[in-house]
Amino acid sequence: MRIIFCGMRYSDAIVTARIPTLADRRESLCRSLSARMQQTNHKLHHLLPSPGACNYSFCNARAYGVPRCKTNRFKNSCAIWTV
Repeated sequence: MRIIFCGMRYSDAIVTARIPTLADRRESLCRSLSARMQQTNHKLHHLLPSPGACNYSFCNARAYGVPRCKTNRFKNSCAIWTV
């Protein structure tokens, strides 16, 4: 964006170019990967942990248990986001 829009801030250049931010694109890609991995015929489906049986009814219940994250980098990675 710096090359195309010289002297413009990133946020202004994104609005001018009418494209999503890198963060929005990453989130979208993680969401689509997660949705595809849920299907049993996906190549990476076997990497998902087994679904946890939960007797509680929560509004945002997770289908899989989330591993403990020791660093923010791992916590914000696509692997954790997918789970």
